[in-house]
Amino acid sequence: MKRHVKNFVLLLRLYVTAPLLIFLNFTSYIFVELSFGSQIAQNFLSRISSPANVYIIRFRGGKVGKGTTIGPGVRFHNCQNFSNLSIGSNCHIGKEAFIDLRGKVNIGNNVVIAMRVNIITHFDMSNSGLSDIFQASAEDVSIGNDSYLGCNVTVLMGVNIGSDCVIGANTLMRESTAARSIYVGVPARRVKSIDGN
Repeated sequence: MKRHVKNFVLLLRLYVTAPLLIFLNFTSYIFVELSFGSQIAQNFLSRISSPANVYIIRFRGGKVGKGTTIGPGVRFHNCQNFSNLSIGSNCHIGKEAFIDLRGKVNIGNNVVIAMRVNIITHFDMSNSGLSDIFQASAEDVSIGNDSYLGCNVTVLMGVNIGSDCVIGANTLMRESTAARSIYVGVPARRVKSIDGN
């Protein structure tokens, strides 16, 4: 009997404290954004809890589906709001991922993005003398349903990763992929299809 009471008390604490923490993180983010601007607020966002991140992204114009979790330390770059971000349902974005929102980032349903993945949507050499030769540009990135990106994958602008793809750890994605395929390497190369071909 004591064990059941103890478990009930623990569950009660969880259901009371979790919404309170989300509320506190959410209001803290809004305070930081109003006081110090959106870039400081984006840095602050990387320090707060996953459920609060989801609510803040939705509040600032992004789309995040049900059941999606965002790990701690995720950084969003080049965004005044999150209108360029769309994440499907039941996704996971691992800790310390970096998502550039100069272009749009569309992530399908049931996608797993492991820790320290970089998604880059733009190229800009504005402070370099080479900017006359290499003009700034931005292109959207999309990741299809049921795909997996391993640790430290880098996805460059304009890349579309097909549905049901596995991208191995440390892979550099600079070209779009076929669906149901496995890619590894720098630069990425197709190893085989999910079906074994």
